[in-house]
Amino acid sequence: MSAYIVDNQTISALAKAFEVYEVSYKADNFVNTGNGIFVNVGRLRRDIGQSLLDQNYKSVNYRYNEDTPTPKFEFEDVEIDEGIVNGCIDCYNYQACETDDYFESDIYRSMLRLKNKMLERLIIRCGMDNDGWGYPVKQEPIPDDYEPEEEPDFIGNAPNYEKFEATGFSTEEVLCLLNID
Repeated sequence: MSAYIVDNQTISALAKAFEVYEVSYKADNFVNTGNGIFVNVGRLRRDIGQSLLDQNYKSVNYRYNEDTPTPKFEFEDVEIDEGIVNGCIDCYNYQACETDDYFESDIYRSMLRLKNKMLERLIIRCGMDNDGWGYPVKQEPIPDDYEPEEEPDFIGNAPNYEKFEATGFSTEEVLCLLNID
């Protein structure tokens, strides 16, 4: 496998994405200097970018047995969207993973959090039905002409399960939905 130093736009996009998608960034070589209320966004992006660039250089130096110093990172305000950020995450992870500990590092976990948050927002923005938990259950609407004979009594009597046939649910599904053993 080969490794290279990713371009400035890739790291800038990642640094910006942590702020835009409101994802916490953690790394051994990063200290958030904000006080929790006021944050210098420019400094935060620059510090995150420097941390990412440091790991990228560490990876390449490890891969090729070199000792090239990491230059100072200069943030570049680039346009981002989910597609761009996803590509940048994948590219960065591939180039920064040469060290033995990368996949256990805070930087890698930060990248996973960013990807997850980005995916959640994309799902919501696209109007998908899944809430992100399990496989989405598609519920068929009850036909307009369906009229139950009487309301089921769940307090003391067993409900008449034939009334649910029009919904398409089996007796077992009705019991499960109603939380009845």
